[in-house]
Amino acid sequence: MTQINKNLPASQSCRLQKDYSIPTDVFRDGYLAFQKKYTLPHSRIQTAFFIILAVAFSVVSIYAGFQGKIQYLSYLLIVLSLASAVKSWYNPRKLRDSVCSAFQSIADSVYRVQFFPRSVEFSTIEQGEVENPLPQKSVLIIDSDFNLLEYDRFFLVLSGKSVFYILPKEIFNQSELQIVRSSLN
Repeated sequence: MTQINKNLPASQSCRLQKDYSIPTDVFRDGYLAFQKKYTLPHSRIQTAFFIILAVAFSVVSIYAGFQGKIQYLSYLLIVLSLASAVKSWYNPRKLRDSVCSAFQSIADSVYRVQFFPRSVEFSTIEQGEVENPLPQKSVLIIDSDFNLLEYDRFFLVLSGKSVFYILPKEIFNQSELQIVRSSLN
């Protein structure tokens, strides 16, 4: 769970601090990785369920057709099942496009990550005059909900199933990458 900075003990010393921005293509790849881990498996199960329902209703309609009965309700249920299958397949893609286009408006933002022995802190760095206040710092406690996944171009930092951060690998040198990887343990 995301926690506010005041809950951290002052005795924690920062092991690594980096300022960074996230390229749009890295964000898109990171969000897709997040979806593959949590959203897409559920979506695939729903899609398969609705396709199986459509097939079952089709079998019932064909069987009733051989007996000379017209099953309008079965036809309606086939169409509804297929429409639900398409919707459950398409919604994650639509959401990804929507989130990525929303990210375009903040793509120039600069963020700061700080690695502590028992937590990771994320914040947005204020640049120039800001009309809207910046969000509070987020602190992810390294516990059973914390997960750090490494990909070719980025790290995906997860807290539970709803909070994620993307760290481009290009901002770290080799020794800093070791510090980040040590957060996996």
